[in-house]
Amino acid sequence: MKPERPIPENRLRAVVHLLAERGVEELVAVLGDDPLGRTVADSLADLPHIGLVRIVRTPAPFDNEVAAGPQVRVLGAVPLSAAIVDGRAAVVRLPYGEGGTRVFLTANAPHVATLASMADHLWDVACPAPVVEGRGPVILHLLAGGLTDAAIAARLSIAERTVRRQISGLMQAAGAASRFELAVRAHQLGWLPCPAGGTRHHHDQDMCPESAPRQ
Repeated sequence: MKPERPIPENRLRAVVHLLAERGVEELVAVLGDDPLGRTVADSLADLPHIGLVRIVRTPAPFDNEVAAGPQVRVLGAVPLSAAIVDGRAAVVRLPYGEGGTRVFLTANAPHVATLASMADHLWDVACPAPVVEGRGPVILHLLAGGLTDAAIAARLSIAERTVRRQISGLMQAAGAASRFELAVRAHQLGWLPCPAGGTRHHHDQDMCPESAPRQ
């Protein structure tokens, strides 16, 4: 595939936002642990009017809404990072030169279709993402403790809409119709390893709200 336009890494976020500025009906992304993968992941919370999102990612830690959810799957390794917007344009990171890589933007229909086909195949062979990884356990603990979305966001130094999206994904995964039911189901499913009284074992430290960042 011959790419069309190289994108400097310091312009990645601007390009991702430009592609989505008029709203996105479908975003299909393959995210590796590289600058493009991390930029797309970090941009999702700030992109308005996104419809369907399907993400295949590596096990590398992604702390926002690409960590888990019904539209996130995990693969041990991905051949490249790419984001395809409505089947009309894509940004992709490809080998370039001797041992290097570069990010390219393409609106060439055959190129975009090839990337979309690859993403569909990776989606089919990938596994559902574990629901409670990254900040998921801490958010569940804080939610079960009665904190509001705003309070959770402030405690974790993340956007409030990121909290809302992750809680929504957790509710869908747990089959919960309300946040109260999510807290109950989280205990039933073993997603909350710390006892309600706050006693914890040393190996649970990173999973408990007491260990969450404080401002």
